[in-house]
Formats: sequence, C-alpha cells, structure tokens
Amino acid sequence: MNANTGNITTTAAPAAWIGCDWADQHHDLFLETAEGKTETVRLAHRPNQLHAWLKALGQRFAQGTVVVCLEASRTALLPIFGEYSFLQLYLINPKSMARFREVVRPSGSKSDLLFCKLACQLVKSHRELLHPFVAQDPLTQELGQVVRVRRDLVGQRTMIANQLKAVLKLYYPLALELLQDDTTTARLLLRIGVTRSCQGPPACPCLGTKKNKKSPDAF
Repeated sequence: MNANTGNITTTAAPAAWIGCDWADQHHDLFLETAEGKTETVRLAHRPNQLHAWLKALGQRFAQGTVVVCLEASRTALLPIFGEYSFLQLYLINPKSMARFREVVRPSGSKSDLLFCKLACQLVKSHRELLHPFVAQDPLTQELGQVVRVRRDLVGQRTMIANQLKAVLKLYYPLALELLQDDTTTARLLLRIGVTRSCQGPPACPCLGTKKNKKSPDAF
C-alpha cells in the first residue's frame, strides 16, 4: 500500500469529498466537489472498474486531494485505495456512523445512497475532528486481518456456548454441573461425552429406571 495515503495534512483544501458504501454486489459512492456539485456513482463489485474510476478521478481533479470516507469494517478496499496517493482516507466506526445518522435522520430511514451522503457530509463538515487513515506495512496489515478473524471466531464460539448452556439448563442440567457452567472449553465437552458413554443416557423420571424394568427372562 502506498505509504503516502493518510499522510496528507488536513490543512490542504480538498478538491472533492466522497462517501463510500460497499454492498455485496456493487459499490455506491456520493461525490461532492469543492464547487458544491454532487453526483452519485454505482460500480460493479469488480476491482478493474474501481481502478478505472479512480484513475479517471485523479485526472479529473489533477491529482488534487480527494477525501474518502468509509466504514472501518470495509478494509478490503484499502489496498486498492492505497495505490492512489491523491486520496485521503477516513475510516469511520460503524457505531459512530449510526449515531450520526440518528442525529440527522431521526426517522431511522436507511439506504445505501443515504449512507454515502451522510458519510460525505460527516467527513466534509467534521474532518478536523477525525483521524486520517495511515497506511501500515504489509506484515502489520496481515496481523490485523488475523486478529479480526480471531475476534469473529471468538464471538461465534461465545454465541454457540450460550445457546448450548440454555439448552442444557432445560434438558440436561447435570451436564452443566460436570462442565462447571463452562460450555466453551473443548476438553470439558469431551469429558461430558466420555461420562455419558460410560453411564449411558440419563433416565427419564417419568418412565422409571432400568432397574425397575423386568427383563424378558423374568417371565
């Protein structure tokens, strides 16, 4: 990634501001120039189309500073944006973006175009309060991606563990005692599996135990 991205000072007068929203099938962008002209752009989810548009953008504004605002969770676009030194990137926390939308749109309406407009308005009006994105070296970027994946996996594990605990409370509370309420540790899950394989399935109180049942040989 180009190390110049994010090193542009906020004192430089931008030639344009862009709010960017990344959907599954396309990219939506809202652009406002320094003269106040606005336009909306929708690009297919293809790197070559985004590259072509960014190259034309640099020629259009003679490599003048163009400020781009997008959600911090959309980091997959950073390697592409980082190839163009005239871009100044701002990554906005999704919660901050949601609160800003609530302030200016109390009705709660949502759309891709609205998000782009609000992102553009946020970075244009409050850029001095925001921190520009500073490109990291490739190793740090890779580490960051690994950390994000781990965080997501931990979140999924916690969700599944909570679901399992709720089910065990209803149908097999003894298991929670054996697990000591820990449904996230694989070793303890194996322990309960071994315990059940040795003792057999738990008896249902309404049907009685195996000791109360007579074998066919007793008749």
